[in-house]
Amino acid sequence: MQGLGIDMTPQRSLITGFNGLILGFAKQNSIQGIGMYGELNHPEIPQYRAAISIIKTIEKLTFRKLGDTSRLEVMAQEIEREFGH
Repeated sequence: MQGLGIDMTPQRSLITGFNGLILGFAKQNSIQGIGMYGELNHPEIPQYRAAISIIKTIEKLTFRKLGDTSRLEVMAQEIEREFGH
């Protein structure tokens, strides 16, 4: 992953709520998979940059272009303007 320029959590981290439930269920039922999460600085505000980051990471992992993220970029800029982030 590092060779692709993908940052990973350097140690164990706590995943709670529905995301934690899904991963816990998978582990208990021997279902293989990964959890890919974007960092949320202000969870009460839509996180379009986190969505863009996840899409770009999946593109790197699969060597495929998933689509145009320019609309997400515009929405991220609108949120940043509105909330000053």
